[in-house]
Amino acid sequence: MLDFYIKDGEIKEFMSKLLVREVFDDFEVREIICKTFIRIDICGMLSDEYADENRHYATWREMKPHIVRFIKGRGKPSYLKIVFSRDEFTRLKVIKRGKDREKEEEQ
Repeated sequence: MLDFYIKDGEIKEFMSKLLVREVFDDFEVREIICKTFIRIDICGMLSDEYADENRHYATWREMKPHIVRFIKGRGKPSYLKIVFSRDEFTRLKVIKRGKDREKEEEQ
């Protein structure tokens, strides 16, 4: 897992990448916690009628419009936590690539 914090001077640029641009659109969303005048907690797991054997979580592309509507007009959130992940195929591909690199380094 990668955990990071955004410095005050970088918040505007990061929020643009997150809410306007497509930088994170292909990531799956595991969890969102957002505090403005209220706190919302969202589980990114798809409902049974939308999930299938290859897909269990909504993407940021699907979630983003809802979060933008929630935040819009209320100023920047006092707290925002989003847990992203990659789909199973991409995760396995990254793991394999890492193992292949380890083998190359051992030789």
